[in-house]
Amino acid sequence: MDSDRAAGTGIARRALRAVLAGDIDQIETLYAPDVRLHNKARLSPGGLAGVRERALQLTAGLWDATICFDYCVESGDMVAVRWSARGRTTGWGIGAGAPGRDAYLRGVSILRVRAGQVAEDWTEYGALEFADQRQPAPADRDCLPVR
Repeated sequence: MDSDRAAGTGIARRALRAVLAGDIDQIETLYAPDVRLHNKARLSPGGLAGVRERALQLTAGLWDATICFDYCVESGDMVAVRWSARGRTTGWGIGAGAPGRDAYLRGVSILRVRAGQVAEDWTEYGALEFADQRQPAPADRDCLPVR
């Protein structure tokens, strides 16, 4: 893998970790000011404001979060990442329900990386699966704490 490709994957991984950690400074560094978000939540704002909102929803709902990058595939300026996150619910937002329960979330993000920043983001995750977790989370692997 050449250095440009490694750089795109590294940016994608750092960007996704920053969102789950709620690290606004890193988000504003790693995402382009005019980032285009392609997601189902059409009522949420676009651009950096939408990325910040997503980060706030996730950090408000989960504590002690970790993220695993299951697969990363890069082609040209596109990086596809299958990721999983785990943590404990707070009882608010995405972590609504009984506070303190173990929670597991899986998702796929396809990111267009240009000039060292995420220019477009297609992220989908299993919000319904997250809300109704009757199955135990898979065993921990080499996951990174987000804080």
